[in-house]
Amino acid sequence: MARELLLFLNENEIPCGYEILDTFTTQYICDLISWGPLELALQKVKRIDNLFRAFPCPLDLKIIAVEIWILLQTQWYPYQHCFYGINGNGKVAIVRKKENKDTHVILRGSKYGTNYDVASINDMKNTLKNKNLRENVMVDCSHGNSNKNYKNQMNVIDYIVNLLSENNDTVMGFMVESNLMEGKQILKFGEADKLEWGKSITDSCVNMDETDEMIKKIYSALF
Repeated sequence: MARELLLFLNENEIPCGYEILDTFTTQYICDLISWGPLELALQKVKRIDNLFRAFPCPLDLKIIAVEIWILLQTQWYPYQHCFYGINGNGKVAIVRKKENKDTHVILRGSKYGTNYDVASINDMKNTLKNKNLRENVMVDCSHGNSNKNYKNQMNVIDYIVNLLSENNDTVMGFMVESNLMEGKQILKFGEADKLEWGKSITDSCVNMDETDEMIKKIYSALF
């Protein structure tokens, strides 16, 4: 079902993102994915290595303040690698992958505080530079950087836009929780017919009007 949906979206020239959780599922759909985020967890350093090689598309590593030290210890950047996975026929195999140079980091903040300020961005760039990695940093306007309040996402946009007006290489992109309708709703078993069309059932989102305003602000700062 997932592959059928991805095929439909790709045929209509809609790029698809996918949060990568394992090295097996990726082999079924990686040819249809344009971009994928990985969430770094303290106990998964070795898995991060494998996942970065398993996905042949631009990838990011979502970073919170307390996890930067792991980046210094794990070789998630481009090297050839092999890992336990599946082949094109769905059979268990030792999978060998080439290096993936299309990587970047997302600063998402945490329960301990935000990390979208210019000092955090520059610190992250210096960390990447010291590891001989591309200094690509993206800012997550939601999650910890919004203090778990989706209405604060515009504040993050406004701050970064001011930085971009002075230096348009400050960040390489943004992540925003956005949907057709504002807020979120709860999906209850057996009550899918009661859902409001266009409203998130996961994280709370800004609506299309506010998203449009955000994009215009970013465009004005860059051009």
